[in-house]
Amino acid sequence: MHIGKQLKKRRKQLGLRQVDVAKRVAITPNYLSNIEQGIRDPSSHLLNRLSIVLRLSLLTPIDSYKDKVPGIEAMEQSIAETLGRELYLFPNSKETSKKLAKSIINDLDLHCEQLESL
Repeated sequence: MHIGKQLKKRRKQLGLRQVDVAKRVAITPNYLSNIEQGIRDPSSHLLNRLSIVLRLSLLTPIDSYKDKVPGIEAMEQSIAETLGRELYLFPNSKETSKKLAKSIINDLDLHCEQLESL
């Protein structure tokens, strides 16, 4: 299943219309439709925004690319280990949460750039 189908499936599970999601992520409904149909691929930044609006794990939308992107499973493991370690050591730190989020986004941007080049 390509990424657009996964996003569409989740949008429908949440009972959202394309126009609602598109407005929240600052794109046109037509562009979202093209993504859902597999005509266009979202940028890493748009994928991140869609993941937030659709309440998906940041890693969920890229599951279908695991066989195409070398090292993506190692990246997932690294993120999980980092999150576990940092949250265990600093469970109530807002600053730690911000650093972790930035780190995860940077890692995802790197791998999403690889996805976009496929």
